[in-house]
Amino acid sequence: MSKISGKNKKNNCRLYFLVFIGGTCGAFVRAVISSYAHTIHQVDGQSFIFGQLTLGTFLSNMIACFIFALVTAISVKALTQEKQTLYKYALGTGFCGGLSTMSTFAFESAMSFMAPRMTLVVLGMLFSLLFGVFMAFVGNWVGAGIANCMNKKQSRSVAEANTKVMK
Repeated sequence: MSKISGKNKKNNCRLYFLVFIGGTCGAFVRAVISSYAHTIHQVDGQSFIFGQLTLGTFLSNMIACFIFALVTAISVKALTQEKQTLYKYALGTGFCGGLSTMSTFAFESAMSFMAPRMTLVVLGMLFSLLFGVFMAFVGNWVGAGIANCMNKKQSRSVAEANTKVMK
């Protein structure tokens, strides 16, 4: 019984470490995106696109939606259970969790409601949410295609190995 619990502790520590590393990398990428967003679209020193909603937050969230759906589709359709766990925690929970920023989106949305042009703010929020869902669909579609290619390649490798054994 103690061996099982010791093994689970080791696996849990490994998963926490993966989430930590993935989250750190995701937050770093978000900071880079936000810093470059100022050079793409700048208004009064900020990269506002709808009220107080910034381009950096929008881009980070859209990229995270795409990557999360991509990783999920690939891991579910083409990877073993152990690798699924690795990808789910390192890339899904860690990297995409650090890259996406719901709290910043909520804060910027709340600050935007103090702005005089509320219609533009509501449209910006809706656009952000709908485009996030669209990016998730695209990520899932691309990931399913990659998973199918991986499965075909693996099937060919198994068939070739079986042919060599038969000879």
